Amino acid sequence: MADQAFVTLATNDSYAQGAMVLGKSLRNHNTSKKMVALIGPMVSEPCQSVLKRIFDEVKVVDVLDSGDTANLALMMRPELGVSLTKLHCWTLTHYSKCVFMDADTLVLSNIDELFDREELSAAPDPGWPDCFNSGVFVFRPSLETYGRLLQHCTEHGSFDGGDQGVLNGFFSDWATADISKHLPFIYNLSSIAIYTYLPAFKQYGGNAKVIHFLGSTKPWSCTFDPSTKQISGGGQEAAARPCFLVDWWTLYASAVEPMLQEQSEEQPLLSGCVESQQSDSVTTETVQRGYTWRRAAHHMHPCFPRCLQRNAKSSGSKVKGKAVLITGCDCGFGFALAKHLHSLGFTVFAGCLLKDKGGDGSKELEEFRCSRMKVVQLDVCSDEQVGKAVEFIRENLKDSQRDLWAVVNNAGVSTFGEVEFTSMETYRQVSEVNLWGTIRVTKAVLPLIRRAKGRVVNLASMYGRMGNLMRSPYCISKYGVEAFSDCLRYEMKTWGVKVSVIEPGNFIVATGILTRDIVVSTANKLWSEAPAEVKEDYGKSHFEQRMALMRSYCNSGQKDVAPVLDDITDAIVSKRPHTRYSPMEPHWWVRVQVMTHLPDALSDLLYF
Repeated sequence: MADQAFVTLATNDSYAQGAMVLGKSLRNHNTSKKMVALIGPMVSEPCQSVLKRIFDEVKVVDVLDSGDTANLALMMRPELGVSLTKLHCWTLTHYSKCVFMDADTLVLSNIDELFDREELSAAPDPGWPDCFNSGVFVFRPSLETYGRLLQHCTEHGSFDGGDQGVLNGFFSDWATADISKHLPFIYNLSSIAIYTYLPAFKQYGGNAKVIHFLGSTKPWSCTFDPSTKQISGGGQEAAARPCFLVDWWTLYASAVEPMLQEQSEEQPLLSGCVESQQSDSVTTETVQRGYTWRRAAHHMHPCFPRCLQRNAKSSGSKVKGKAVLITGCDCGFGFALAKHLHSLGFTVFAGCLLKDKGGDGSKELEEFRCSRMKVVQLDVCSDEQVGKAVEFIRENLKDSQRDLWAVVNNAGVSTFGEVEFTSMETYRQVSEVNLWGTIRVTKAVLPLIRRAKGRVVNLASMYGRMGNLMRSPYCISKYGVEAFSDCLRYEMKTWGVKVSVIEPGNFIVATGILTRDIVVSTANKLWSEAPAEVKEDYGKSHFEQRMALMRSYCNSGQKDVAPVLDDITDAIVSKRPHTRYSPMEPHWWVRVQVMTHLPDALSDLLYF
């Protein structure tokens, strides 16, 4: 018989560490089954290395988390973003049967008997028992089921905006069809039951086999003193389940933390932020040691060896007292940059589109629990939200005696499609975020930036310098960002404000901005909405060839966002930042030079 496996999912480092504890708890209770961790591309290398030591298989999957809602809005199904990632578990067809377990679960005894159950077996959800909770469930991997689930998402979405709504909608007869598929609550004991039905917990809680840390407070949101085994932080939810939190943290401290320390010179940051004198003494001189050689080498080659780039020194001012506003911090570059600049000592105002909707990115940033990490609800298309965000920044700067030193306009969306297949609404939506959003935010914070003689850093793209097939909405918006940045730079010169443009190359794999699921959904939308005349003239064969080209890009590009983070940091801290930075692979850099410096007839011949 084919192997059977426990499966979990982690899309960021916090949940990756939760997955590590889950994996260790399964091992400690002598499971005979394989263990698989599905991870997103934003999980760091140290965390990936530790996961590979614990799990039999670690597989990187396309991530459509809630941070992709802006892109998915173009498909008119923004709620799909929080639903699809977990569904990848049905693609593990080299296993005959699997048990999925959320990364915020903890195993208290051997549970291999779950593999005697059939799909879809799960425990009732404490909030609505006629629905099952998707934190623990038994399933059979199947590409057919996977395809039907995706089709269900496209047609019906999710009634709760998450995977649980999708799965309950798909397995809609769970409540009434087969009682044997109702798992006992001891296999998914949620902390909610501890303080909503305490007598039952006292009666049956001792038999619990799996604890599920439901709710916004996760174990890693708290702090733990190993010497006293005391838990602090986390509020009411944490106070209601101290014994289980101690179990989780004891396992983390004894079995997981040592492995993380082996992978990184720094102590793993999991339970918050402890501010120190050391962080306040960080200067741009220290930061710039990693970037000065790149500035000298940039015009020779964009991929100048990093070992040389990190050896030079440059004078600079203190980072202490400087604040930075970053837009689009739900995922991708913005999410990574917020954590990076915070680690350097900056106060970070992280603008997140989905903060008010409980997006994963904003939740993880809020878990820093640090006065230098401020998560702000920010839709760059909304005058009202931009105004409220600026007012929030002003109030915090007034209280902390800090300056808004820089704004990083990172928020953006991407799409594709030939001109005649692309609706005017799509053109408007892309430019509203990428171009008008950049201008709207910049104008709102410019008085603060001017007074600090600070920095404006705008994320454009290599497609802000050159066009390409099927990318006209995106190219138009990024060309506009380039032009706006140039004009602003001329005007701000007399004020001492520096304006820089970042032109990333292909970072599809690193950011998960384009996946096969997105290609399929976008293709369906393009074809269904195209005028009949356009369909007839172009033909289905031509259209499918173009979509195949887009699918070929899904696994392409650089896997590490560090080049982009380095260049943005240099634009913020350098006394003489470049007007343009081009973090990209050599072949893309050559193409940009050819298409911007040589006759069009030659570049057309070479590339089209």
